[in-house]
Amino acid sequence: MAFLRRSVASVAAAFLLVPSTALAAYAAGPPSAAEPGSAAGPRAVAGLDSSPGPPVAQRGTGYTYWGYYQWDPQTSTWAFAPVGANDTKQLPEDGDVYGFRWALVVGQDTRPPRADGDFAAICADTEAASGQKRLAFVLDYGTDDDAPEGDRPPAPRGVCATVDEGLTTQQALATVADVRTDDSGLICGIDGYPSDGCGEQVKDVQAPPADQPVDLALSGADAEAEQAAQEGGAATPDAEESDGSGLSWPLAAAIAVAVAAGVGALVVRRNRS
Repeated sequence: MAFLRRSVASVAAAFLLVPSTALAAYAAGPPSAAEPGSAAGPRAVAGLDSSPGPPVAQRGTGYTYWGYYQWDPQTSTWAFAPVGANDTKQLPEDGDVYGFRWALVVGQDTRPPRADGDFAAICADTEAASGQKRLAFVLDYGTDDDAPEGDRPPAPRGVCATVDEGLTTQQALATVADVRTDDSGLICGIDGYPSDGCGEQVKDVQAPPADQPVDLALSGADAEAEQAAQEGGAATPDAEESDGSGLSWPLAAAIAVAVAAGVGALVVRRNRS
């Protein structure tokens, strides 16, 4: 796979996508245990039970931004992309899966997309012509805890892009989603989310709870059929055609039978009279 054929860049290169204000925080590390609100836990008080209480949620300076990840099919995990999404030296290849996740990050942990990068499901039955490539995208807009004030995250979705071989990941993404960037090219919003801003610093914030897996909303006819099957529904068969008056053939036939029976009864009554 293309993912394994590429050389792994330095860890520092991965943070090119993080807002410049966030880089200092990553270098400084998480808040120390001596800071108020840190995860140091309650202190023992003389004469009282000094056994540790429940863990205290980490608080500190956080950053909200669109993280950029690549799916590793060998380990079935997301890895922070080693180069920028608009890098022209390491172009994505057919079959690659990329994830974009909006998240509030407190400390040094990354928060990848909450759904797997299943290329077969996202790009089902999608063919690429000569000179084109197929890229699968997992777009995770995050949780309510990640959302800026006044915004509500859309449902995560998976989308397949069929694009020219020379396009970068970001250029390919722009063919299937609305991408908003700043002057430096940093991705600030996808599909209008968040509504404004571009990677903000948030002070004295509590780290969000652990992420839970989610299902992706898929696009395309195959995805709709799969969703209907999962919900126990079924699409209306194409064979149940209309007679042009808005009636299906079964209903029209039933009406015809009823009319014929009525006419027959009328003829019998006339003959008897």
